[in-house]
Amino acid sequence: MAFATMFAIFYLLGQVSELSDMGAALANASYGWLVLAFLISFIPRFAGSTALMAASPVKLQLEPTFQLQYATAFTTLATPGGYGASVMNIRYLQCAGMDVTTAVGPSLLVSWSGSLVQGVLFLVALWISGQSFDATSTLTGNARLVVLGVIVLGVAVGLLWRLPKLRNLVVPPLKQIWATFREVFAQPRRALVLLGSAAASSLGFALCLGACVHAYGGDISLANLVVVNIGASTLSSVVPVPGGMGVAEAAMVAGLTAMGVPTDVAIPAVLTHRLFTFWFPPFVGWFTTRSLIARSYL
Repeated sequence: MAFATMFAIFYLLGQVSELSDMGAALANASYGWLVLAFLISFIPRFAGSTALMAASPVKLQLEPTFQLQYATAFTTLATPGGYGASVMNIRYLQCAGMDVTTAVGPSLLVSWSGSLVQGVLFLVALWISGQSFDATSTLTGNARLVVLGVIVLGVAVGLLWRLPKLRNLVVPPLKQIWATFREVFAQPRRALVLLGSAAASSLGFALCLGACVHAYGGDISLANLVVVNIGASTLSSVVPVPGGMGVAEAAMVAGLTAMGVPTDVAIPAVLTHRLFTFWFPPFVGWFTTRSLIARSYL
């Protein structure tokens, strides 16, 4: 499995850009910035650990929770939309002493709080950077989807209200999940760690991309980096491809060039950033997965 993963990574990386071109760019890169980018790439993993620890009602140890972040990176290669990571988080919490239903709460809380913080950071960065988008056309294009979502939600609520068996099956787990949410936000320290970790994760990815841009001779503001990173992440998340492979790289290159970064800087910077934050972690994740299973954490 490890060999197949390594082969797939190098094959897919070769489809994004010629490795020979990447080698030529690396020869002229600033290795100090590359080392800094690699070190910064650990920030999102550490932030993911502290977020899960803050959301969990049971005490979790930092070392295995940190290993879990790389284990979930391994499963991301095989599962689109982050489903594999969510299931692995739930299994980890279950092994820590929680029942499956209760374990869903912290996993959802980490995911939803991360999305909320990303949205706030994106809007703030968009305002600071002076960028704009046509909200009217966006709303018009998605109007049917919004109406359809409201209809589906109304039908679901109606079924829950009318069918006692279905209501008794769905409502108790939802109450447990809501109890987890209230417990976390009733304690300001835990809520602050949770939201702060989500912000640190997004900023960590942006700073890593910025260091990669500087490594190849480019320059870009932090606000623009946040816009590019979150925008590319959002775009790739809706595509049913594990980890947004190919889509994320193309979106980041397009975003950087739109912000004024030359193409010959943007392409190697994005590939290096993805190498540190997406392609390298599964290597480590294969070993951490085996370690967590052997120690009964998964």
